[in-house]
This record gives sequence, C-alpha cells and structure tokens, in this order.
Amino acid sequence: MLAGIRMRIGIGVGLRIAIGAAWIAGAGAACAADDAAREPDGQGAPGAADAGAAEHDVEVSGGSAAPTAPDGDADAGPAGASRAGSAGRPLHILQMNLCNSGQNPGCFSGGQSVAEAYQITMRVQADVVTLNEICEDDVATELFGELREAWAADWTYWVFAPAKSRRTGGPLPCNDGQRYGVGIIGHVPAAAWSGFEFDGDRYAHQDLTDNEMRAWACASLGGVEACTTHLQSRHGDVALLQCQELMDPVLPQFRAGHGDGSRPSIVSGDLNLAFGGDPDVQSCLPPGWFRKGDTQVQHVMATDDFTYESTELIPMERSDHDALLVRLIAP
Repeated sequence: MLAGIRMRIGIGVGLRIAIGAAWIAGAGAACAADDAAREPDGQGAPGAADAGAAEHDVEVSGGSAAPTAPDGDADAGPAGASRAGSAGRPLHILQMNLCNSGQNPGCFSGGQSVAEAYQITMRVQADVVTLNEICEDDVATELFGELREAWAADWTYWVFAPAKSRRTGGPLPCNDGQRYGVGIIGHVPAAAWSGFEFDGDRYAHQDLTDNEMRAWACASLGGVEACTTHLQSRHGDVALLQCQELMDPVLPQFRAGHGDGSRPSIVSGDLNLAFGGDPDVQSCLPPGWFRKGDTQVQHVMATDDFTYESTELIPMERSDHDALLVRLIAP
C-alpha cells in the first residue's frame, strides 16, 4: 500500500497550492521511547522548565488543493466526503501517533504506519486528521497526495510543524533525513471553503533535559480552528504547562488573528497526560471546553458549541499507539 501511495503521488504533487509559511522556533513530538532514543543535552534539573520566549527560526509548511471534481459529485469520493465544515453535520476527528521517525526501533515499522493511517482515515470517513511522530514527506506528499484524490470533490489541506533539536538548533531529522514533527490533514466542501491559514511555534515552557523542543500547529478553515501538538513525555508538570499555554494564550491569539476570535475550535494530539493522572489532563481544560480521550494520553478537546456523538479506539498494527476517533456534530 505504501508503495502505491508513493507512485500515485508522484503524478499529483505539483497540483498542490502552496499558500504560505510561518516561521517558528522548533519544538517537537516524540513518545517516551523516542525520547530515550535521543540523547539529552544534560542541561537543567529533571523536570526544570524553560519559560523563555520563542524565536521564529524553523519553517512551518502547509498547502491546499482545489477540488478536482464538481462539488457534490457522488462519484468523486467516499460517502460523506463533502460534509466537513458544514453546520449541523458530522465532523470526525482522527488522532494518530505513527511512530515513524525511525528513531525508536521498538515501534518503527519502516513507514508502514503511514499506509495504515490512510486506510483508517478512509474507513472511518475522517474529516480532520491530526498526526504525531511523522516525517514531513508523510504529511505533505504521501498522505496528502493520496487523500486529495479520495476527497476529490472537496478542498484539501495540510500543515506540518517540524521539531527542533536543542543541541544543534536545527530541525530534528527522521532516519531518511526528512524533518520530523506533527501535522494536520483534512478536507472542506467547496461551499464551505473560506480560505486556509495556519501558524505554529514552540512553547515558552520547555523541559531543559529534553533535546526535543515541543511545538504546536494550528489551521483555520471552513469556520473551524483545528490544532495539534505532542507534549513533553518525561515530566508531566512540564507537559501540563505546555498544554495550558496552548489553550491560553496560544489558541485565543490564533483565533483572534485568523477570524473573529470565537470560532468553534478543536485541539487533538498526544498530550502525554492522562485523565485522573498526576497531573490530570482535566487541569488543562478551560471553561467552555470538553474532552474525550483514549483512556491513556491521546485526547480530543473541543469547544462546547460542538455536540459530542461518540468515541472509538481503532487498533493499529504498525504503531505503538491506537488511533483515536471522536465523532462530533459541527455547530
């Protein structure tokens, strides 16, 4: 399946419409095992947090593609493909940690988790897909190219935010040399498309013992703001500070800069915080939001103007995390 994805994308990549880029300071996404595989730089006491200001020195990439078939054409994509972003219609949020850097041999499957992610996305008819522990090419080329064909009647978009190495000051690489980080892919019906903007940055709060500096990425599209992140895994107190920083001030500032400041919003990712844990992920949840999770560390948080329908855990054979699907109704 992965080879098929690469062959098909080779024809269609040039059709992507690049819409801009934002410069950010690096951060990152890695599970605890990935952290262990990367050498810490030895700075700071365990759990010590750096609260310094972020510098804009790593490029966040993104793009969108116009529909390739008339909007509403039933033959252009799978059932339900044109519903994303429509008021009062289902909105399916799919969170996946693909463990695809190659840095962690315990869960790395030689890229096969990317093909599995595509198959799951199609099976559950996902509208917004948030991805952690992936390489830039996984998002911008392989998955985006294949999903753009599957969602041919809709506008399709992608965002990628690379991780940054504290030691080198440059992007953290995957084993194949691609930049490593987090991403978002999704689709919006042509009738609901109002443009696409994105942003990202590293957190002010960072664990000084971790070479990988954590980041967030957000997209504004179709009347909805969607963000993803992968928080610090070694020290829960730092992960909670990062989560709280994302919810306020990062997301309110993003919403104000790319809309009227009150758009329905979603945050989805591997937060490395558990419900009922110490610290508790609920401590990150602001008033006016609700949360649904996988009973472990992956969560989808949404503003109260969404209506919750259901949660489903989907086993993944090629990653050390199951996929988390949360079904909502858009306001």
